[in-house]
Amino acid sequence: MKVQVLLFGLLLSAYAGYSQTTYIFQPDSCNGKDATVFVKTGLPEWSDRNFGQRDEISASGWTYGGQGGEDGYSRTFIDFDGLKSIPRGTVITSATLSLYGKTSSIFIKQGNAGDNDCFIERVTGSWDENTIGWNNKPNITYKHQTVLPGSNGSQWKYNVDVDVTMLVQDMTDLPADSSHGFCIQLQGEEYYRNLLFASSEHTDPSLRPKLTVTFNLCNPAPRRTETTTTSIANPPVIKPLPVKKAVPAKKSTKATEQPQKEEAEVETTIMIEHVKEP
Repeated sequence: MKVQVLLFGLLLSAYAGYSQTTYIFQPDSCNGKDATVFVKTGLPEWSDRNFGQRDEISASGWTYGGQGGEDGYSRTFIDFDGLKSIPRGTVITSATLSLYGKTSSIFIKQGNAGDNDCFIERVTGSWDENTIGWNNKPNITYKHQTVLPGSNGSQWKYNVDVDVTMLVQDMTDLPADSSHGFCIQLQGEEYYRNLLFASSEHTDPSLRPKLTVTFNLCNPAPRRTETTTTSIANPPVIKPLPVKKAVPAKKSTKATEQPQKEEAEVETTIMIEHVKEP
């Protein structure tokens, strides 16, 4: 009998050793945190305006002669407060940011346009969705900068999944109050370029930004190592950089495919709309 109990205990230990937990963050308009900021030459008031309640987010460059201005640009900031619920220092197996396109826009009527490949960077300063503007936007770091592939000719309904594992690992390595989300901006901020997605304010819940994070608390996988390093300054307007474009992900609204399970693996998936801070 003792042998049977011992074997059963060992079996449970091995079973738990392969357990994985997946958190899916896709907050709504009440709990989501995303906003686009604008700067327009000749229209300084736009740099102080807040657009945190729009149902879309964008990275763009266009001309605004009809408004009495010249060229102008936008960047987007997104944060998922639920990340703070993951224990600090946890080794992240994978993290995928999923963004979903719209069918039209009353603000960016041209839709996706031009050479609109973007970068995703980690935000290093605090910000508020209801007060952020171009003039008070937080700082960012280019460490583990990730490429967000452009729409490749798709004017509307462009969906994309981006591997942000290294960025999320950096966020979970930091104290919870030092994690401030992502910044999305064009690789080359020049006009006649747009990349547009639905925000957390969108009425269709399936189109809101989603972050899928998988980790293993029982038997952590090795940390992913950095393969390339990008070190550039942070000019007011970023010109095109010699970065090889990534191949766009297939258009899909499905959650990112998880790595193949080992035998006797336990996997827990938790859909989280919002996690309140302690």
